[in-house]
Amino acid sequence: MRYYRCSNGSFYSDEEIWERLEAGVWEVCCWDEATGEEWMASGEGRLLHLAPVDAGDVPAERSIGQIEG
Repeated sequence: MRYYRCSNGSFYSDEEIWERLEAGVWEVCCWDEATGEEWMASGEGRLLHLAPVDAGDVPAERSIGQIEG
């Protein structure tokens, strides 16, 4: 499983990202295949940047994907 740090301050797994895409919460804007970075439009019209991180980089005090957005 891969993890991403989002510009909204949350961390998401690739599975959680797909769930948001399938539910229509997020929409893909663009991505960079070389770096793995992705940009999503949220339902509130915000542009979100997702950057891949190692699972060990996810802070222990943060729950993966708990913050909506």
